[in-house]
Amino acid sequence: MLAKIATSLLLFIGAGIFMLATVLYQTGIVYVEVEEKRPDGHHLYIPVPVVLAHAAVACVPDKELKDVRAEMAPRKELIVAACDAISDCPDGAFVEYKNGDEEHVTVTKRGNYLLVDVDSKCEKVKVRLPIWSVRNLVTQVAG
Repeated sequence: MLAKIATSLLLFIGAGIFMLATVLYQTGIVYVEVEEKRPDGHHLYIPVPVVLAHAAVACVPDKELKDVRAEMAPRKELIVAACDAISDCPDGAFVEYKNGDEEHVTVTKRGNYLLVDVDSKCEKVKVRLPIWSVRNLVTQVAG
């Protein structure tokens, strides 16, 4: 009897982990890395599941979301088309900005991700953003 309960519990936990992994895979994860350039500086690495952004949008009151939708609706098709076009582009750099030795910013496409790298005197910031997640989030917000 105890073995059946333990087996059922393990199957339930395993199914929950599998479902969570599936949701994370389907919605994507934004990776943010920040490194301060000083001897005692912090180094943060933060994976942010995009499903949290979808949940946050679902929690926004309709009154406030109505204003955002009205503003985004005319741009929805353009943003979705831009995401599709970027997805179809070959891998490579889109934008590079240098300000002498002060700052260096690059926006690159690699696979299905946009990579934003910022290197300044104070810190390094790296963001890895799934392109399809932006498309899905815009579609959800714009309605």
